[in-house]
Amino acid sequence: MSTVARRSLVLSVLFAVALAACSSSSNNNNKERIAVLYVGHGEPAVFENGDIPISFPDGSEFGPHGADLGVPIEYQHTEWAAAYEEIATAMTYILLDVNGNGIEHEMAISPAGDVPPFFTWPAFHADIQQRYQAFENYSPHNDTIREHVESLDLQVDGVKIDTYLTFLDAVPRIPDTIWELTRDDTYSKLVVVPMLLADSTHTQEVADQIHETAALLGDMEIVVTEPFYEVPYVRERFRDAVLSMAHYLYESVPAGTPDEEIGVLLASHGSPYAPPHSEFGWEEGEIYSYLIPTEDAFHDDLSSRLPWQSRTGRMNYSLPSIEESIAAMEADGVQHLLVTPSAFPTAAMHTQWDVADKSIGRAALPAEGVIAHTRESGMTVYYTAQGFADLDVGREHYREGLRFLGEVGAMQVIAQAENSENLPQVPGGGSGGGGNTGGGGGDDDDDGDDGGSGGGGGGGGGGGDDDLVDPTCLVGEICVTVTAGEVVGEELTLMLYIAAEENWPQQYISLPTPSWVVQEKPVPDTYPWHIRIVLADNLFAFSDDSLDGARVGLAIVTGVSSNFVVDPTDARGFSDTTLVYDPEQPLHFGGIELKLPAGETCELNPYHPSCLTGGLFWQEHFLGDPDFVPGAVYMADADIDGDGVDDIITVGEPHFEMPELPLTALKLGVYYLNSDHTVRDMEIIDSWSEADPALYSPWGVRVIDHSGAPMIIVGTNIPGLAPLEEGTGNIYSYRKVNGSWVRSDVRINPQPDVESYNAMIVVTCDIDQDGDEDLVLSGAFTTSSLGSWMENTGLANDPWIPHLLPAAADTPPHIRGTLAYKCGDVNDDGYPDVMYNGMFDVPDTTPPRYRGEIWLAVNPGPSGWAANWQRVVIDDDNWASADMWLHDFDDDGYPDLIANQIFDSTVTRYMNPGGDMSAAWPQEVIISGLTSPSDMWLDDIDQDGLVDVISADHTAHRGVWHKNPGYGANTLWEGNLIFGNIRLPGDFAMNDLDSDGDLDWLGISMTLGQAYTVEQVVPVTSLVARVSLPDTFDGVPTKLMFTLATELPVTGAPAAILATIDNVDADGDTLLDVDQILSAGKDFIFTMEDVGVSSSYHVIATLYVEGGGEFQPLPGVDYMASSDKVALGAGQVIVDLALAPVPVAP
Repeated sequence: MSTVARRSLVLSVLFAVALAACSSSSNNNNKERIAVLYVGHGEPAVFENGDIPISFPDGSEFGPHGADLGVPIEYQHTEWAAAYEEIATAMTYILLDVNGNGIEHEMAISPAGDVPPFFTWPAFHADIQQRYQAFENYSPHNDTIREHVESLDLQVDGVKIDTYLTFLDAVPRIPDTIWELTRDDTYSKLVVVPMLLADSTHTQEVADQIHETAALLGDMEIVVTEPFYEVPYVRERFRDAVLSMAHYLYESVPAGTPDEEIGVLLASHGSPYAPPHSEFGWEEGEIYSYLIPTEDAFHDDLSSRLPWQSRTGRMNYSLPSIEESIAAMEADGVQHLLVTPSAFPTAAMHTQWDVADKSIGRAALPAEGVIAHTRESGMTVYYTAQGFADLDVGREHYREGLRFLGEVGAMQVIAQAENSENLPQVPGGGSGGGGNTGGGGGDDDDDGDDGGSGGGGGGGGGGGDDDLVDPTCLVGEICVTVTAGEVVGEELTLMLYIAAEENWPQQYISLPTPSWVVQEKPVPDTYPWHIRIVLADNLFAFSDDSLDGARVGLAIVTGVSSNFVVDPTDARGFSDTTLVYDPEQPLHFGGIELKLPAGETCELNPYHPSCLTGGLFWQEHFLGDPDFVPGAVYMADADIDGDGVDDIITVGEPHFEMPELPLTALKLGVYYLNSDHTVRDMEIIDSWSEADPALYSPWGVRVIDHSGAPMIIVGTNIPGLAPLEEGTGNIYSYRKVNGSWVRSDVRINPQPDVESYNAMIVVTCDIDQDGDEDLVLSGAFTTSSLGSWMENTGLANDPWIPHLLPAAADTPPHIRGTLAYKCGDVNDDGYPDVMYNGMFDVPDTTPPRYRGEIWLAVNPGPSGWAANWQRVVIDDDNWASADMWLHDFDDDGYPDLIANQIFDSTVTRYMNPGGDMSAAWPQEVIISGLTSPSDMWLDDIDQDGLVDVISADHTAHRGVWHKNPGYGANTLWEGNLIFGNIRLPGDFAMNDLDSDGDLDWLGISMTLGQAYTVEQVVPVTSLVARVSLPDTFDGVPTKLMFTLATELPVTGAPAAILATIDNVDADGDTLLDVDQILSAGKDFIFTMEDVGVSSSYHVIATLYVEGGGEFQPLPGVDYMASSDKVALGAGQVIVDLALAPVPVAP
């Protein structure tokens, strides 16, 4: 036997989420399938639709309606007849005893009944037709509602919930849809979500129609959720949507209009049925509606948040009317009135005619946008026929409310099925929790369509059909058979990684810089594709490791720029296993299947460690237009124009990504910044031309003060380096003279491929301690020296004294160059020393290999500047360090060194031994897991007194910061995201640009050729919750949840469900999602930029573990924590939530 129940989302069981048990049974025997049915109001899309007779699937007819009111029989089974009868009924409740015979609510035209004589069927029918004609005979309401519902992706604990749509006053109606849903016994439970604002006659109509279909239900249980305004979270979503509509209309008000001259009319429907209070004479069973008092409370909330005065205006039945409120606004001196729909989410007959006619005196169409109508008094009325959910912001809020109701309704029927009634106590005095959407997951039918594709940076797995693999592979070849479905891109690249078998491929899912890249191939038209490539002459080495004897895994990526940069849309696949390379054996990886990623990591799992921000919030600002400086790679920040705000100076080398570009794309430019993260002006200072080809392959750039004015210094590439291999290594300076930029030579290399004193990385510091910045030189070839520099004279007409040294006699063989990185007084003798990266060829290697060493050059002071400085080898195995920084981490008075490594994707700290600089510098890897670390910065980003490491993770298109855990902590530094979608971020600086007390990111994008800032912000609507577990915790988590509660202990549904994180692999990285972010000794910082509520709540965290509860926490097993009540929405809230076992009731 079927059951139909009305369940309040406010008073329902709170912990009703874990659908694992239900999804398991649904997958096995299809007996616990749940569907959600949304019920829209509906209206005929065109006038003629309302005159079509309606019948139901069982053969019964809709109606008859209006038989006692003179409706012709041919219309008595139509929508318009039903609407006519409904309005006539309402009139009898407003006017009571029209014919004066002492009997109220008589349903007949006066004098026979209490329906006014003017309200006849012909008059009503003609009036409706006239309205439709006025707005071009089309109401978008049904179509728009359908779009909203079809956009929803309801999931509970990773299991998809099917959704359907029906209407009260349009086809399909409730009986039609119920009949379709019950035909094949697909569902055992149905959640009905009335898309209605408040308890009213319409909500009763929904329940009545469901009861009328009881014979069709069989054993299916139906639960009807509360209307929108009865659920705090949904009500606040709608509130924000209406507010956004008011501000949208405000954009049409002339700039500078005083707030006191602006008013808002909150336009709603109205109802003839007052609440059932005894003073109104209501009797049990009579028609009533809670709409008016609910709506009044909603309008009070809206009014308190608007910067302008506001009034309510109702369309029909109830006071005040729209016309009365407009007149009252005029009398109050309002000059600009924003008529804002508070009850109409979509454009419909009411917005296109009823409210429009009363506000601007005519019909309106959504396509007209904002209509400005000036009344005789001079007041301008601003109106749009759109509903509050037709705009972008409102649409998002509206759909979020629909999603919330559908998913929580599904949770309720699960909880009801399990008879879960008793709630445990929350540690600290409360109880509570809730449910929300789960992680990924595919079709819950057991049809095998889900496959094994990973998400985010992951993607296709290895393997492939063994019958398709070509076994032919010769010594000296790499072989693989590639199968694929849909792929994108133009080239296919084979990438080899040195990897331990136990770490393959899960630690390489993000596709960091490979150890070797094999020759690219065009993407084939058909698969399988058998690839055999001779490794000799087709292998490009990034690593300084030897391939001989190395254990390697193979990844295949397809994409335009797959050689260096893997895009999220590139198809990819990984070998099933790793192989040890033996030059006497073929390297045969069998088969690999290419797959497109399921999505970007942070979309599939917003709580992946790579997506967390560490409690900080950021806002991106792009400056100017793309390609102002194409291929922008290095930058400096300095106040060029003297306005007190640092500017961005950048040079570009776009030929890495676009080798086909002409040399005229090489430029040096300046962004003149404002403190509000906008650009005031932009200027190209220099560019390459055939007449003036000096700016060839520019690379490093810095700004110093020279002779009292800013001087820009630009270094260029040396010969033989990609992408332009005819470099000179020349160094130039730029300064303004009489308002124009003048370029001067700092160093010109007459024989650049023999002697090269250069500034590929411009390093400046006060070498001679005379109070100004000097220029440290890098060297190459025969001038690969330590201690070459240019002395700043402070004289504008004779700016530099060179101190140039040849390579020292004891320089190790096969050196390519000495690249200067950083200055600092490392030995505490008063003179700054210099850190270099020594770069070497590894002789007799195929493919060519390179190696690197980190050197300290000890500044000998004036007496020793004529000879090479003392070389101290800090690390004899660090190839391709992209940046270095100095800082005294252990507070012993001697700066320590950190250096990143592009191809190991790490950052290493070297501890200064103090005293004897030639002693060993103990080293430890403090950061790992980067994709391609390039530039770094050291600063205290979270203001905890410890300097953190900020990095541009170049080919991952992201900026990150790693939190310093304190010296002596035996742990890797925890990474946090700053941004994750700016392609190829180049050089950057951390700077409090807006002087608000925190650090902002100033950077450039190599791909965009554009500067940007990333502002650190503190949203007033944000929440930061640090969650911790006891050190003794040894459970196996299944789910982590965050909810809000209005009181402790919790006795109803959550005021809001902030997040549900299931301990599954939603992002395809082969690791469980909760385990990665929370464990004993590892806290999780949960952040939410906008909690979506503006009131005081308790923040609750709940950790479910194996053996614990499924729909509610199990005392003694599951873990919970709650905060004190905090005021959300009025300023950032930070809480600590120490999880503890749920107490066992005494």
